[in-house]
Amino acid sequence: MVSRAARVWEEAATMVTRGVLKKAPTDGGMRTAQVQVDADDVADDVEIFEPYGLTAKALTGAETIQVAVGGDQAHLVTICVADRRYRLTGLANGEVALYNDKGAQVVLKADGSIELTPALAGSVHVGGPTAVETIALNTEVLAQFSAIFGIWAGLAPTTWAADAVVLKGAYAALAAVLAVSMPGSSKGKA
Repeated sequence: MVSRAARVWEEAATMVTRGVLKKAPTDGGMRTAQVQVDADDVADDVEIFEPYGLTAKALTGAETIQVAVGGDQAHLVTICVADRRYRLTGLANGEVALYNDKGAQVVLKADGSIELTPALAGSVHVGGPTAVETIALNTEVLAQFSAIFGIWAGLAPTTWAADAVVLKGAYAALAAVLAVSMPGSSKGKA
């Protein structure tokens, strides 16, 4: 006969488990996925909880952390999905990043600047569904940024590279908006 303490310990030990996505998450109000929780057990329709305002459709093979709601192994929810194959490395203390498996990334730098890097052969779009502007890097938009912001005590972008633009200060967002609305802007020309 199993003691009550042994049962409680067994239940507690299985309340939080690791897993691997076997089938990509579905779309809908609450994403669900198929998750392999151990060598012999695959759970279907496991809900994936995401922070408000952020969402991602993880790739098959990503790692997960599940919680058994109320200790019920039949009611698993995923509280975290990570993918070490693509995780961005090399961040400084205090930096935050969004990234994907293709190499696109937005890094909130420790000094307060924002670094935006599209994937190889990618582009940057500014605006929403009604007003979209594509900014091709290394076009006349760069000259416009420099002309506008160069006069304001070094508030111009600090780095121009073939694959990234680093804007500094509160004018970074304004620069993107001006590039869209300015007469003669590049309008996405290479």
